[in-house]
Amino acid sequence: MSGYSPSLPLTMGASDDTYEYITEITNLIRQNVKTILFTAPGERIWMPDFGVGLRNYLFELRTEELKEALTDKIRSQFSRYMPFLDLNAVVQAQVERSPEVMKIKIKYLIKPLSVFEILQLQYNALEKSITIAENQVDDLMSRGAR
Repeated sequence: MSGYSPSLPLTMGASDDTYEYITEITNLIRQNVKTILFTAPGERIWMPDFGVGLRNYLFELRTEELKEALTDKIRSQFSRYMPFLDLNAVVQAQVERSPEVMKIKIKYLIKPLSVFEILQLQYNALEKSITIAENQVDDLMSRGAR
């Protein structure tokens, strides 16, 4: 099977002799965005500065300083490793009734393709969970043609 990269997590393909592959460039970029977000610095061989390490922030106190540091870390990683994206990363304030919840909304434009996507993540410290909302894709070229 041909494609850009194996789809993560690895799953067997239809023919059971190879893995499923990503065949669309937007899906590959989406996978790479998640890889940058969830890879902890020092986890990737020969690239000790690669990754945001979102799981490392899961049990931190929710302060304005943490939100600013996390937003800066996300911006710097995307600027360095995915410069073809126009990134708008926002770490949202916790809900007053739910201080254990941190929401992150990452909006990015894939400049060469004129495709805009939104990735929403929610951390819940009590449940020890990370939820990723379904990506919303908007093709700016077709929207302008409507």
